[in-house]
Amino acid sequence: MSGSKPPCGPQHGWTLDALERHLGNQITAIKESIEEMDDRNRERFAAAKEQVQLALIASDKAVTKADAATERRFEGVNEFRAALSDQSATLLTRNEYNVAHQNLTDKLARNEHTLSEIAQRILKLETTLGTKDAVTSKTTSTVVAIISICYGVVASIGVIAAFIIRAR
Repeated sequence: MSGSKPPCGPQHGWTLDALERHLGNQITAIKESIEEMDDRNRERFAAAKEQVQLALIASDKAVTKADAATERRFEGVNEFRAALSDQSATLLTRNEYNVAHQNLTDKLARNEHTLSEIAQRILKLETTLGTKDAVTSKTTSTVVAIISICYGVVASIGVIAAFIIRAR
C-alpha cells in the first residue's frame, strides 16, 4: 500500500451502498464487541463489589471479635488492679509492723522490769517477815507473778487483735 490507493471504485465492485453496508456491519460489530466488553466489565464489577462487601463484613466481624477479646483482657487487668488495690489497702506495711513490734517489745521490757521489781519487793518482805510469814509470802509472790504474766499476755493479745482488725 505504499503510495497506491486501495481499490474502491466501481471497477473493483465497491459502490457507495456496498461501502455503507460494509462500514455499517463493521460499526455494528464494533458496537456489539463494546457491549460484550461492557457486559463483562459489569459482571466483573458486580463480582468485585460482592467480594468487597464480603470482605467488609468479614472485617467487621474480625474487629468485633478483637474488640471483645480486648475488652475481656482489660476486664482481667482491671480485676487484677482492684485486687492489688484491695491488698495494698489491707496489708500491713513494713513500717507499721516495725512500729507495732517496737511497741510490743517496749511493753514486754516494762513488764519484765515491773515483774523484777515485784520479785525484789517480795524477797525483801520475806526477809523481813521471817519464816512463818514466808509461806504466806511465797503464795502471795506466786499470785502476783501469775497476775503480772497474765497482764503481759492480755496486753500482747490486745495489740495482736488491733492489728488483725486493722488488716480487715
